[in-house]
Amino acid sequence: MNEARATLLVVDDEESIRSGVSRKLQTEGYVCMTAVNGREALEKIAAQHFDLVLMDIKMPGMSGIEVLPQMLAKHPDTGVVMITAVSDTQTAVEAMKLGAFDYVTKPFDVDNLVVRVEKALERRKLVLENKNYQYQLEQMVEQQVGEIRQYYGEAVQALAREEIALEKLLDSSCMEEEPHSD
Repeated sequence: MNEARATLLVVDDEESIRSGVSRKLQTEGYVCMTAVNGREALEKIAAQHFDLVLMDIKMPGMSGIEVLPQMLAKHPDTGVVMITAVSDTQTAVEAMKLGAFDYVTKPFDVDNLVVRVEKALERRKLVLENKNYQYQLEQMVEQQVGEIRQYYGEAVQALAREEIALEKLLDSSCMEEEPHSD
């Protein structure tokens, strides 16, 4: 995934933050969409893939904390950076426990925000690569277990054939010895 082509969703009830953040990120090469509240965010996320969501914690109606677990339950590979008021850092930490990658506090420096977005996208990329690597390892182990089972089955069959052949050999040698006994 080319981070400069990542698709982002900016969710904030304040128009100035939504449009300012979106414009700045677009000048950095990101594709940006916006949502005015949590419900609209969930609708847009259901309709389109986003690599990263920047979401305000405090919004009327449905808060970012309420949106976060619903969104990640359906789209666990979406990165999330929460936006919060300075006095609300405890809630932001709670959001990170729920799966957000990072948080920024208002008012924020847009250049610092861009750096956090890049770091969140890089982390998301690493998480996805790790998941893919783990999946490939699981596939290899499954294949090797299948091969081992096949070899084991073939070995058991070969041993059974050897045992039958040995029994036949022993039976035939016993029959040959019986007429000679007095």
